[in-house]
Amino acid sequence: MASHGTTPLALSGTEEKGAGGYDCEFVESPHQDDYCAICLLPARDPQQTRCECAKLYCKSCYDKQKSIAGTCPTCRQRLDAFPDHNISRRVRSLKVKCTTADCPWVNELRLLGAHLKICGYVLMPCANGCGDLSIRCKLQYHCNEVCPHRQYACVHCKKGGTYKEMTGSHLDVCPDAIVPCPNSGCESNIRRQDITSHHAVCPNVVVPCSNSECGASIKRKDTSSHRSECQYETIGCVYMNIGCTFTSPRHEMAGHRASSSGYHLDLAMVQLKKQGEEMIVQLKEQHQKHVEEIMTLQKEQHQKHIEEM
Repeated sequence: MASHGTTPLALSGTEEKGAGGYDCEFVESPHQDDYCAICLLPARDPQQTRCECAKLYCKSCYDKQKSIAGTCPTCRQRLDAFPDHNISRRVRSLKVKCTTADCPWVNELRLLGAHLKICGYVLMPCANGCGDLSIRCKLQYHCNEVCPHRQYACVHCKKGGTYKEMTGSHLDVCPDAIVPCPNSGCESNIRRQDITSHHAVCPNVVVPCSNSECGASIKRKDTSSHRSECQYETIGCVYMNIGCTFTSPRHEMAGHRASSSGYHLDLAMVQLKKQGEEMIVQLKEQHQKHVEEIMTLQKEQHQKHIEEM
């Protein structure tokens, strides 16, 4: 009977070198005398025995029986036979169907072997070595389009390899593959080889506080707001605008203000005095300017009066 597909290894079942009889679907039924008495199939390279039972055997069945027992399995006489070319021609001229499913080929048995060498429905092994079998008419499509072992270039780095490798394990190491930033909250997608440089500027990377004694870890984008309240950030005294030059970590500044109130008051007095003196100077300058403007105006009016006379 025809199978879904015939592999190259199975082609020998239709050749003269094959073992056993012809396991084919005959369109024309063989004569009842054309069957091998051992395998019960139409005899391949038929051998006619010379013993009294005159049984017919395939050459391979005959040789196997002779090597095992040396006697006819029916009459038990010494096994001896001769090739029956008439039966061979008769069997091989019968029409059979192709041994593969879906193939419409029908012709003489003697032509089946040659047909199977080109039959588009014979199962063939993948040339890429993936282990799959495809019918010959679809083998090229399998090898070039769907085989996991076909040659394929990585869509990112263009490195060549098998499709299975380039779309599988290679993507886990491809330097040009686009991957998400590993830092929580960052929505950037970058090339794998650029992760290090991106990490150096990523606003969502967790970094330690620049004040070593603090020990806090914050996202880079939050460092400014953290430093504005970090107790170990070095800050200047709130009275620096009046001359206090004291600096200390934020957590020590309250003690400075408490212990330096007198000093700050003195600075304030000096600053007020300075401001007062500067104000007096400014007022004098403004007064002198106004006096000059009045004198200039009086001269202009006097000159105008003379000209009108």
